[in-house]
Amino acid sequence: MDLIGKFLGRQFRFKSVNYPDRSFRHRDAKLWLDRCETKGLSGLDSTFTIVPGISGIRNGISFKSENYPDHFIRHTSSECFITNKNTYPQPFRQDATWLLHPGLFNEEGLSFEASNFPGFYMRHKDYRVRIDHRDGSELFNKDATWVPDLLKDVRTHGEWALVHGNDNLAADWKYSKELDVGMEIGEAKTTEKTEEFTWTAGMEAGAEGLGMSVKTMFEVSGMQSVTKVSSSTWQSSHFEKTAEEYSGKKGEGFYLWQWILYASTADGAVITVKTNLYQQTTEHKPPKSPE
Repeated sequence: MDLIGKFLGRQFRFKSVNYPDRSFRHRDAKLWLDRCETKGLSGLDSTFTIVPGISGIRNGISFKSENYPDHFIRHTSSECFITNKNTYPQPFRQDATWLLHPGLFNEEGLSFEASNFPGFYMRHKDYRVRIDHRDGSELFNKDATWVPDLLKDVRTHGEWALVHGNDNLAADWKYSKELDVGMEIGEAKTTEKTEEFTWTAGMEAGAEGLGMSVKTMFEVSGMQSVTKVSSSTWQSSHFEKTAEEYSGKKGEGFYLWQWILYASTADGAVITVKTNLYQQTTEHKPPKSPE
């Protein structure tokens, strides 16, 4: 796997090679070198997902903020900030795209060259993160080398899916819905047998790398088991159907929504969970996301 392929789609915190107790994080939109906790605000501020460069250049990367997902690290006037990609479309995309290199100081770390300023690298100076032209000094090479700390190998999100909709009921109405609850898994590897197992056993036997966040996700969804099917790129599914009755009043809208969870891993596993969480509204507008 090439260098970029090892990092795309994964979440990291980047530590300074010469200040190993500090990482870059955003604070008041500016990028600083700070001591960051594993959890809490500083932990979120220092967490970034590596995505393909948003300028579209080949082999570029961009840093997507964890707690401000529309914001990316960019340089402007030599200093680094996080900026909303929708606020400054140009030349923001060039400023927010970086070239990934092995660390200038050592191969344990990485260095990030500004894609539109060749020879200028992201480095820290006086605890601010900025770009400067490489001067060849040992100090610069250390300041511009960052050690990646892998935080999360699984990307998850949820959304409401519309199951049934009517914007103006002709009469009072009762609706009996056969609820479809379950999950589908696809993974790019061969499984030798078909079996049914609990999620905990599945984590241990064949779902390594999905992480505790996904385990928790399945526990929340209420699913207890899944059938794993043998295939070169296997896909498995397990669904249960239970009937539940909903009602609406004449002249009102009736919309029924189901909470769907999605997860994917850097190595190709894709999971869709149709949870047992349904919610009814009178407007064609999704409910608030569950806590």
